[in-house]
Amino acid sequence: MLDNTASASPSADPFEVLLAQRLGPHIEAAVQKGIDAALPDAVRKATRKEWMTSEEVQQLTGWSYRVLQNLRDTRRLAFSQNGRSILYETASLEALLAEGYVPAKRKKTR
Repeated sequence: MLDNTASASPSADPFEVLLAQRLGPHIEAAVQKGIDAALPDAVRKATRKEWMTSEEVQQLTGWSYRVLQNLRDTRRLAFSQNGRSILYETASLEALLAEGYVPAKRKKTR
């Protein structure tokens, strides 16, 4: 928290002290709002896997193996293949899903 007291510096400019007292709570609220908005996304990114198997992508999205194959063939989804093992980049999957995002319409209230 910010120290809004004038006793911190006896030679402090009264205008600066008044400004700090008035703006301090607003600055703290704005910083807290920014943290609250960014924290869920940061936690999700920190705890997610960087690469997902075909089965994990299918469970998450409900897509069939053929859909995944089509996305690979058309290079719309980044992947890594080692022999028969295929892994999909999570960031690429999220970008593909965000690309087709359509926001919901809100009902008008009377």
